[in-house]
Amino acid sequence: MAKWSRQSKFARVCFMMAMLTTLPFASEAVGQMARERAAEQPAEEMFWSPAVIILPSTTSLEAGDLDFTIYHAFGPVSSGFNNLFGLDAAANIRFGLDYGLTDGIMLGLGRSRFRKVWDGRLKARLADLAGWQVAAFYSAALETPEDGRKTVDRLSYHGSLLVGGKVSDRLVVQVAPAFTRFVFAPDQLDPSGGVLISQNNHVSVGTATRYELTSMVSLTAEYLARVGNTSDGTSNVLSFGVDVETGGHVFQMFFSSSQWTTPHHAIAWSRTPPSEMDFGWGFNVHRAFGTGR
Repeated sequence: MAKWSRQSKFARVCFMMAMLTTLPFASEAVGQMARERAAEQPAEEMFWSPAVIILPSTTSLEAGDLDFTIYHAFGPVSSGFNNLFGLDAAANIRFGLDYGLTDGIMLGLGRSRFRKVWDGRLKARLADLAGWQVAAFYSAALETPEDGRKTVDRLSYHGSLLVGGKVSDRLVVQVAPAFTRFVFAPDQLDPSGGVLISQNNHVSVGTATRYELTSMVSLTAEYLARVGNTSDGTSNVLSFGVDVETGGHVFQMFFSSSQWTTPHHAIAWSRTPPSEMDFGWGFNVHRAFGTGR
C-alpha cells in the first residue's frame, strides 16, 4: 500500500470529521417527526443497538422482539473523488436478523457479501447490576464460495465476554476479551511474492465507548486489538462514528479501517493499520420490531 504524506492523512481526518459532524444537524430534521425513543430501546441499556459497530454490545433485545440490520462498509476514502471517496468501490454488505428469545437471550442469523459468509450468533445476559452489564457472545460462521474446500474447512468460531459500564450519565465503556478460531487458515502471497503465514487461533481484546450528545445522537468508537501470535500482514481495527436514534430505528454512520462485517474476519483478516489513516466510510441501520409477545 502506498505511503501517504502527513498532509494527506490530516486532510482525510478533516474530511471524515466534517462528514460525521453533519449528522447531529441532520438529526434535528428527523426530530421534527416527533418520535419518542422506542420501548425496544430501554434507557438502562448501555448501547442503543445490539452492536457497537463491528463489535457486539452488551445490549440485548426484549423477549419476542426482532432487530433487522443492514450493514454497509465501503472502500477507502483515499480512493479519491473519482471513486467518490470509496463509495464506488466494492462494498461489503451484511443483512442480519436477531430475535429476543427471552429478555436475556437473543439469537441471530446474518449473511455477508465478502466470502459469502453466513453467521449465526447467540448472546446471553449474565449480569445486570447498577451501572454494569455482563454478557456472553458466541458466533459460528460458514464461508460458502465454491473454492474446493470441504465444508468443515470453511468454518470459524468466535466467543467473547462483554463487560460494559456507565462512567457517567453520558459516557459508557465496554471491554470484550475474545477468542476466534478458523478451522482452516491458508497462507497468503504478498505482492512481492513472499508467503504470509496465517494463524488458525486468534486472541483479542475489544474496547468500545459511547458518548451521548443528546437524547437522539451519540458518538461511538471501538478498537479491536490482537494479542499474541497473529497472521502476517494483518492489523488491529479502529472504527468510530455517530449513532442517531429515531424511535425504532438506530442509524449508525462510521469510518473503519476494516471492511469486514463480522468480528471473526475483522480480527483475523483486516490488513490496513489504523496508523495509515486509510479509513472507509460505512453505515448500519437497525430496525427494531415489537412482536407483541
